Amino acid sequence: MVPNLPTADVKNLQQMLTAGSITSVGLVDACLAQIRKHDGYLHAMIQTTPLDSSERSPGPSLDEERAAGKVRGPLHGIPVLVKDNIATHPNTGLRTTAGSLSLWSSKPKEKRQALQSAYVRGGLDHDDSKDGHSNPSGSSSGSAVGVSAGYAPISVGTETDGSLLCPAGRAALYTIKPTISLIPQHGIVPMSTNFDSAGPMTKTSHDLAVLLDVLASRSPSESYTKSLTGSWSGISVATLNYSKWRYPDSFIKPADGAEAQILKETREAYDLIKPKIDKFVDDVDLVTVDSFELEGKNTLDIITMSDMKRDLTAYLQDLGESEMRTITDIIEFNKEHADKELPPHHPRQDTFIKCENQNISATEYDRLFAHMRKVARDSGVERVFQTHGVNVIIGPADGFISTMATSGGYPVAAMPLSYLDFNGRPFGLAALAGRHQEALLVQLMSAWEATFPARKPPQALIEES
Repeated sequence: MVPNLPTADVKNLQQMLTAGSITSVGLVDACLAQIRKHDGYLHAMIQTTPLDSSERSPGPSLDEERAAGKVRGPLHGIPVLVKDNIATHPNTGLRTTAGSLSLWSSKPKEKRQALQSAYVRGGLDHDDSKDGHSNPSGSSSGSAVGVSAGYAPISVGTETDGSLLCPAGRAALYTIKPTISLIPQHGIVPMSTNFDSAGPMTKTSHDLAVLLDVLASRSPSESYTKSLTGSWSGISVATLNYSKWRYPDSFIKPADGAEAQILKETREAYDLIKPKIDKFVDDVDLVTVDSFELEGKNTLDIITMSDMKRDLTAYLQDLGESEMRTITDIIEFNKEHADKELPPHHPRQDTFIKCENQNISATEYDRLFAHMRKVARDSGVERVFQTHGVNVIIGPADGFISTMATSGGYPVAAMPLSYLDFNGRPFGLAALAGRHQEALLVQLMSAWEATFPARKPPQALIEES
């Protein structure tokens, strides 16, 4: 039996594997067939594991173990997508390119230039804004689109600021960026070791908890699955006004009543959870991201660029083999291969250039970092928690709540909410909690899932299946 991959999650796939209605080999084959069928236009995948040797094809041995009564855990025999900025074991035969030709040791056949949403009717509009309604956002867009399209039931993405939350919201997925260091950073192509974290992207809160257990090396006694109560008990919420906290029009080009619909359905979601929780504070007075400025300087931006210059350079210089050893090398490579790396619809490498030109003293760095942390924590999140007696802040996933989480070092999660009438794009909400309160966010996601209608798979893929 071939499962319905756009709707399949880990729990029901494990039931099928246990019942013998499908094997791990059969499941991998089905996922690869799904990739071949749809990725010519979705462009979510860069590589798949070569299945030309027993070392690279674990399916048979995992099926044999299951038949012998040995099941390693809840992800036994389950395919997983991994974002291409996370190093994989050499036996997989996969490269780690961060989506860049400059980090590919041999010449590829082509560079994927435009990633599509599996939901959006009409596909990507190349004239759209950076995070416009037609695109799946980034940078974990491949991890999000792949799960929503049924390439695998779960994936691992990464976030510095918004790279898990935004793509998850636009693919109707659950995700969490945990407290920094909960998941090891080793092997991630870095932007900032102060802000980078891997995180799970899944269709259900159960699958998120299971994958988070693996990523964070949690023992069974500490499993996040214990927080899957579906209950709002013990959760107190402060909400962020959508109109104040959404990305500006320069990020998301307004379209056909989309903003009005998101505002309306966000308001309805707040009203629905209000009577279910211990305490509800509407339109909370959380300081905005403008407060990070100090003497006309954007402290978060300067810290991020300084970190990237230090951390990415160290990563490049530590590679065993690479023609790219500095950020300057990457900039020059992109210029020389502009036809592939700087396509007409996005001929930019502003971040690399800004990073290369970033120079501040250690003393100035520490001063700016201290200001950023003080604003995010003392003047921001901690003041809201303490003043209003809440333990969660909820706001739009397509908004600056991720920036507040990044600046303060807080875990932040995303939950699916609804779908735009005009083009089908999903949108969701995000929830921020105190540092090391991942279990609370898992509980909230499970309560959210029990309260709101089930997420919908991409209609176009369902009609084809």
